[in-house]
Amino acid sequence: MKVSETEIKCAHADQDKQQGRRSDLLDDDNKSRLGNRGRAYWLRRLAREHRELFEQVAAGDLSVHAACVRAGIRGKKPRLKWLLDNWLDFSPEDRSEFIKRILLRR
Repeated sequence: MKVSETEIKCAHADQDKQQGRRSDLLDDDNKSRLGNRGRAYWLRRLAREHRELFEQVAAGDLSVHAACVRAGIRGKKPRLKWLLDNWLDFSPEDRSEFIKRILLRR
């Protein structure tokens, strides 16, 4: 997903800030955003701590997630962990096919 011009400008503006916003000054509609570590949070952190990766994201060469993984501030889930977490989401036919292929590799 391409990073919008607005997200880039906000990240540039926030790169020098060191502390968060006061939640008691926000209305109820905005309080839910405080705990969310979405794209805006990661963009601000990249702009502040990993300028060269932030520039690659701004240019559209990297996704926000890929830049964070390269910077070491987000981890990539191991494939086995992903498979175990999502195993039941696959159809029984797909699970059987997967098992057959694993057994045939030996």
